Amino acid sequence: MFLRRYVAKIVIISISVTAFLILKPGQTSTTVQTGVDWCQEHRVPESVCTMCNTELRESFKSNNDWCRGCDLPESHCYVCNPEIKFPQELEYINWVASFTDKESTQAPDWCDDHRVPESECTKCNIKLIDSFKAKKDWCAGHGLPESHCYVCNPGIKFPQESEYNNIKSTTTVDWCDEHRVPESECTKCNTKLIDSFKGKKDWCAGHDLPESHCYICNPGIKFPQEMQFEQLNGESTIQREGKPQTSIFRSNKKFCTTNDAVIQLASVQSGQRVGLEFATVVEIITTDHVEAPGEIRFSPSSATIVPSLVRGTLVRWVASPGQQLTKNQIIANIESIEAASLCSDYLQSKAILNLNESNLLRKKDLAKIGLISEREVLDAETEVEKSRIYLRKTRSALVLIGYSEEDIANAGKSDFINTLIYVRAPQSGKLIDYRAELGSIIEVGQPLAQVADVNEIEVIVQIRESDIPRVRIGQTASISSDGNALQRESGEVIWVSDVANPVTRSVPVRIRVLQNDSDIRFQQYVRVSIEVEKPQ
Repeated sequence: MFLRRYVAKIVIISISVTAFLILKPGQTSTTVQTGVDWCQEHRVPESVCTMCNTELRESFKSNNDWCRGCDLPESHCYVCNPEIKFPQELEYINWVASFTDKESTQAPDWCDDHRVPESECTKCNIKLIDSFKAKKDWCAGHGLPESHCYVCNPGIKFPQESEYNNIKSTTTVDWCDEHRVPESECTKCNTKLIDSFKGKKDWCAGHDLPESHCYICNPGIKFPQEMQFEQLNGESTIQREGKPQTSIFRSNKKFCTTNDAVIQLASVQSGQRVGLEFATVVEIITTDHVEAPGEIRFSPSSATIVPSLVRGTLVRWVASPGQQLTKNQIIANIESIEAASLCSDYLQSKAILNLNESNLLRKKDLAKIGLISEREVLDAETEVEKSRIYLRKTRSALVLIGYSEEDIANAGKSDFINTLIYVRAPQSGKLIDYRAELGSIIEVGQPLAQVADVNEIEVIVQIRESDIPRVRIGQTASISSDGNALQRESGEVIWVSDVANPVTRSVPVRIRVLQNDSDIRFQQYVRVSIEVEKPQ
């Protein structure tokens, strides 16, 4: 099947190239002298083609046969009249088929679609099936001859395939289909060519390619190599045996300009009568989304760990997890020997201060009658100041470990020194959980509990390395805590890390939850969708 199509294309290419070399200025490469009055490029008779011969336009306009929206005769406009048919097109197709019939016998006996000899291909010619079944050469599991089954016999080799590949490799066209320019001149595939085009002042700085290759600045660019390439790789018009007849019209072009057609209506009312709706055009910023998993955390400024400041034994929990606390409310009691030592230091400093103050008063009286010098009075004042500083130090230590003003005031009123420490909440919030067991020995700095404001929570999101350039502080986010994303909370990006995870290569991002109405929980996994600008 392919071999017939293949030879037909080669014949057409040779004719097209020959025609291109002898064309007069102003003719296009598709105006080939085929003996048929047909312009294959514009799908109208060559003798009336206004695209190839602009002098014909006035005659069509004078006959009121002109489509201003598409800028061509109304009788040639496939956009406005898609049912147009010209008998010359069928003549042209038959002319192409005549070359295929003449040259098909010179091609190798090979079906490239099914990788078997064309003369034996049961997919292209179903009439051959019975003959293979009669010879008991049939694979019922795969619906083809056993000698053609690559699944059951992966080592099958046909000499026709090598012959076909040799012929196919010798036929090439100087065309880069990806960038729609000749391969030998493509600056995208071969950047070494850029300097030569710039040296010839053939360069479009706005689009970074040669001016002669820029379809945006010059939409009418034509290259003869493109037609050769399309003819070599286009679809055959030859009907396969056993296959239904297809349309005689050529297939759509790879690059179609139909979308650029302009349809003009007489008035707004005309558009409304045919079902068109009109609205005011507004400019909006289109957005995209970056999705990533995240974990709920308390805001660093709203959660705190309650530690122990002395070594001792945890003897009692006063508050329970989930209980709402106020600042300085008692959470637990710790029995500590160090508390007795600190309390003793406080009482000692208090007694020393009283002694030094009495000594200062006595020396001031002696100085008035000249029995001691002023230096001795100054020394006494210095000792009083030292005693006051030491008293403030010991008192602050008691306050820091949990003593109240009442406890400090009652210290020393009896022979018994209070060794019970009250652990207090450093801030208002909810008691989240305990971090220690009753009866355990608590070391200095060991966490006892956690207190947090549950209304101030954040999400730590791990953003992929490829998405992080699009994430910015201040962008909005949607946070869903269930699998169906029915419960959503809004958030805002407040921090983007400058360091990526060395293992996962993801970047941590913090998102503040603006309002927690769906009761999202601490350390819960969620799905986050960040609204970012759509890439241009």
